[in-house]
Amino acid sequence: MSELSDQITTDTQKPQSISADGVTVTRRSLQEQIDVDRYLRDVSATDPANKGPGFRINQIVPSGGPQ
Repeated sequence: MSELSDQITTDTQKPQSISADGVTVTRRSLQEQIDVDRYLRDVSATDPANKGPGFRINQIVPSGGPQ
């Protein structure tokens, strides 16, 4: 995700549209890039692969006690 954040930072220093030899290239707006970054962070936060072992209950039985 940091790659996208770094790309947004870099894009703020570049022009939004460029014309050369009759070809015009326009970047996505900064707000759209920020929205995509937020969306990808939200998706990765809810990804099951990022979750730990969760909540686990273990029963501890002392030695010599009833089983």
